[in-house]
Amino acid sequence: NHESFEQLILTLQNQQHKLSESDQILLKQPHVVLCGPLDNVTCSHVKIDRFIFDFKTCVEAVDFLYKSFFVLSIDYPSTCPHVWSFLQKHIFEMDKERRLIGISKINLLVSDLQNCQLYENLRLNKTDVQFIIETMQNFIKDCYNPFLLNKLQSNLHNAINKEISTEITETFEKYRDPFFKYSSENKRMRIYKNMELYTDPEECQIGSIQAPIGCGSINTITDQTVSMIHIPLKKSLKKLLEINGLFDATLSYMNSLKNEKNVLMNFVQGPLWSKQIENFEKKNEIVLPLFVHSDDVETGNALGSHAGINKVGAVYVTVACFPPSFSSKLDSLILSDIFHANDRKTYGNYLIFRKLIEELNELRINGIELTIDNKKIRVYFITGLILGDNLGANAMCGFVESFSKAHCCRICCAGPDDIHFLAFEDDKMLRTVEKYENDIKHLDYRNSGIKELCVFNELIDYHVIENSTVDCMHDVFEGVCNYVITELLLRFVYEDKFFALELLNYRLRNMNFNFESSNKPPEINADYLRKNNKIRASAAEMLFLTRYFGVLVGDKIPRDNKYWSLYNKLHQIVSIITSPVLTASHILQLGMLIKEHNNLYIELFGNLKTKFHFLTHYVRMIEKNGPVIKYSSMRYESKHRMLKTIVLNSSSNRNILKSIATRYELSLMQSNRLKYENVYITYGKNLSSDIINNYFPMHKTKVHISNVVINDVRYSEGTVIIVSMDEDGPEFGKIVNVFVVDDTILFQYITI
Repeated sequence: NHESFEQLILTLQNQQHKLSESDQILLKQPHVVLCGPLDNVTCSHVKIDRFIFDFKTCVEAVDFLYKSFFVLSIDYPSTCPHVWSFLQKHIFEMDKERRLIGISKINLLVSDLQNCQLYENLRLNKTDVQFIIETMQNFIKDCYNPFLLNKLQSNLHNAINKEISTEITETFEKYRDPFFKYSSENKRMRIYKNMELYTDPEECQIGSIQAPIGCGSINTITDQTVSMIHIPLKKSLKKLLEINGLFDATLSYMNSLKNEKNVLMNFVQGPLWSKQIENFEKKNEIVLPLFVHSDDVETGNALGSHAGINKVGAVYVTVACFPPSFSSKLDSLILSDIFHANDRKTYGNYLIFRKLIEELNELRINGIELTIDNKKIRVYFITGLILGDNLGANAMCGFVESFSKAHCCRICCAGPDDIHFLAFEDDKMLRTVEKYENDIKHLDYRNSGIKELCVFNELIDYHVIENSTVDCMHDVFEGVCNYVITELLLRFVYEDKFFALELLNYRLRNMNFNFESSNKPPEINADYLRKNNKIRASAAEMLFLTRYFGVLVGDKIPRDNKYWSLYNKLHQIVSIITSPVLTASHILQLGMLIKEHNNLYIELFGNLKTKFHFLTHYVRMIEKNGPVIKYSSMRYESKHRMLKTIVLNSSSNRNILKSIATRYELSLMQSNRLKYENVYITYGKNLSSDIINNYFPMHKTKVHISNVVINDVRYSEGTVIIVSMDEDGPEFGKIVNVFVVDDTILFQYITI
């Protein structure tokens, strides 16, 4: 108002007298020093006691000046109380009373964040975490805080009054030990539970055994509980879906899939899912599909004397319609159950999977309540597929676990003789719900391949026949690809002598495969190849070898060679199977390729292996469930590394199941601080180069970098990319330089 304005004018008129102290060499208060005329200030400084801080602009200097008053609790200059009050209240939105609680909040936040980060690193066991916290606690309490207090007292004794000095000393003493509340494992667990960051896994009894217990020189036999671990899915799914931005991105992606009619990209576009959600669509409710995967993993030394003792069964669950940028991450897979692998054989599927089935049905009936942008949203879940390798899936679902002389296929009733010669799917042999129910009544596994009723049939909207699936990792990459490439190598190297195995190994060793180099198989051992009739390689390595076999040795093979024709058909099959996006023509082509491939293999090498038979069902599975690469075991088996890391770094294997579950839960405590991003970018190191200045002389923000990783794909010098696409096909370019200009990533390339 008018009176306040007059008061401000009177205050400003007194500035001449108040600023007379500027003749002194050292001012008591921090102040700004500007160099140059007012219309062309060349540099700005802030002087605090005997220290001078440099800034690019006067605005930055003034900003730092105010913050120094705030942080150090220095009295405002008497010349401008109105200005400082206005800045504090309306510009910086700070209250004077909030100064005294700042340090305590920061200390608490730092302690919380640091402890969570320590637990996130699975290479640190609980003993390591405790050691690090105690070390930091002693350092801060006995070294850092006393040193900082002495420095402040010696440097600020002329700048602050006695009252403020006492307040600083008391504050430092009060928060001398910021890790006190986190100093022990029990204290940390209580805090994390109260903050709802951590929940104890559930220990479920599945049986009992009689075991000896020693007491001195006397051993007594007593009953011991046999248990497994269940991690509640409700809390895990809630924690996962409440990651900032993930739920909205998932719904948006799901809606885009429903509107896409020309290509097949996901399970939710198939007829199986459409049938499962009929009731929910009528009520206009949100429902998401779940995939459940189970597999056994050897957490110890597979070749050691204790091999098998620490072999555990792990059950993972994921939302099938996560956006691709998130579903490709291991964070999208939730650990649900852990049990000793031998216990499933001893106590059966029902006791092992009972808790899981109950919770999956609970998620189907009642769902969970999410808090998204301060709104409560009810979300339901339906189990779409039960996944696993052939042995694991057959064991879980009650089918025979022998693949040589039994009706081992879960999709059709083909017998051992049929499997070795059937090059394509026979509709008359397909299993149906009616046939399955009849086989269950008789339980003649020799003629039906069924040992017991599938426990997962207790799931609502699920039946093992209607919800059948395949696994391209074990069927194709570790199976068909290995068989075919092995036979071709033996033929080309030792019979036709088109090339030597050393040539293939040399090219494998020296060719630049860029971002796929990590999947390159080891050199092929001739003795192992001929003795075992097999290539020693993982699924990813066999996929790599199948993709690049033509590049490696194609120049040595005559074009009209029948055996080479077999490889070409396999290469086309693999290209379609690994594609995340398929059209109707792709699916039709796949069916013809599989039939031709299998017939040609029979002609060249004789009987089909069992995994060739599984390949005949892939067209049906794709039409029903979407691209098979989306429910491959590869991502789930990558998650096994987490379990192995926990056990490897654990100080005790006494209760390995609880150790894994507890450590896994602790590693997830920071998930509520995560943020979903559609594009994940990691920049390589900066390169000293004048090239970028030649190309972008007018841009201020520019940098020449060695590489950039976008959604886990690394682009660097030498990477070949598709730069355009027309009716004649793709045009390729080879990256020469990678630039970042005004936050935009640019590739300089040459056409190849």
